[in-house]
Amino acid sequence: MSRATSLAELPDVLTVRQVAVFLGVAENSVYGAIRREELPSVRLGRRVLVGRQSLERWLEGER
Repeated sequence: MSRATSLAELPDVLTVRQVAVFLGVAENSVYGAIRREELPSVRLGRRVLVGRQSLERWLEGER
């Protein structure tokens, strides 16, 4: 997977792996933020998805 350099290049809905690659952190770090309810996400079956707009707001310090 190629690494996006800006939020605008990301798809509207991201997997935990995509978020981790974009941020340059481990997937466990992303799961931790989700578990602490810092990063909004949606669970669909076994998949955990994060909206690009939610990620953008989270990076700006909003919840």
